Amino acid sequence: MTIDPRFIRHTAKLSERQMAKELGCAQSTVSRIENGTLALTDRLINAYEGFLKRQETPGGAATSTRSDF
Repeated sequence: MTIDPRFIRHTAKLSERQMAKELGCAQSTVSRIENGTLALTDRLINAYEGFLKRQETPGGAATSTRSDF
């Protein structure tokens, strides 16, 4: 299933209540989706920052055996 990018742009401008109405779900579901998206984004940023820090150390990532996931 492919989501039209125009729909994503349209829904990004909606309030939680409007988005829930468009998606046919409860407002609490939209809130959980938003919270999950924010948590995932934070986790990706933290992993990337950790990767950059390991690259800056002498020897770089080749000396690291730790996984952020």
